[in-house]
Amino acid sequence: MTLAVMFRGVPPGPYVDEAIERVVQVDEHTRVTVLENELVGGPTVVFVHGLTSSASAPMTTGYGRALHQRGFRTVRLNQRNFGGTEHLSPTLSHAGLVDDLAAVVRDEVANHPGRPIYLAGFSMGGNVVLRYLGLGLAPDEVQGAATTSAAVDLGAAAKSLPWIYDRYFVRELTAMYCRKASLYPERYQPEDMAGVRTVRGFDAAAVVPCFGFADVDDYYTRASSLPVLHRIDRPCLLLVSDDDPIVPVSSFDDPVFEGAQFTVERTRFGGHVGWIGPGPTYWAEAFLADWLARLASD
Repeated sequence: MTLAVMFRGVPPGPYVDEAIERVVQVDEHTRVTVLENELVGGPTVVFVHGLTSSASAPMTTGYGRALHQRGFRTVRLNQRNFGGTEHLSPTLSHAGLVDDLAAVVRDEVANHPGRPIYLAGFSMGGNVVLRYLGLGLAPDEVQGAATTSAAVDLGAAAKSLPWIYDRYFVRELTAMYCRKASLYPERYQPEDMAGVRTVRGFDAAAVVPCFGFADVDDYYTRASSLPVLHRIDRPCLLLVSDDDPIVPVSSFDDPVFEGAQFTVERTRFGGHVGWIGPGPTYWAEAFLADWLARLASD
């Protein structure tokens, strides 16, 4: 199911055609873009995509459309360097970087005061969402979150990553790095990628020095959401699958998930952000949309 999702097409229709791209300032040097679909009076869902994905990717678009059809205003974030935004920031990104999400939420609160906000994240984006909540950065307007295949333990995910996905991700990441090098030659050099063949190798060569981590294991530990999940005080859905080839389902055996704030929906099949179902909407999209709709109506 995981591979099938990778070859999914963007769902056509008004939701895609009517999305408005907007730029959000993160800090003095960094901007990110979002794709917004307005719905007057509805609560907002902010989406955070996965590694090497984007706001306009088929999966992000599919989830967004499912929520929009249930009465939500949707805001799909392009995390820095993804979705063709390498030129908007001199820095790289990492799998636990919450700054971009925090900036978008602040922007939403400023532009739509009092409107409830919900968060949705997929894979790496799920880790970002949960870490953001666990760090206590979310304002009161953020009332809950839903994730699919959240990579809550980055070290465990890196160890279990099958070679076919490792090869795919590292190809996309090194290509991004080379694009950054052409834009910021004083910071990055293409030769830094010589010999990089795995995601772990990319993290060691690029992420660790960029963000000042001691080494790769230090990065994975500090950027994972698992150590701060006990601090979350809002309802969170975690949709996980026993046959996920990237995020070990054993990550969700931690006692922290017994907390009342967590709803862990564990399925036998589903792959990594898969859960393919009949019709134009994937099963997980409908499940997540229904869960957030119920939460918003309480």
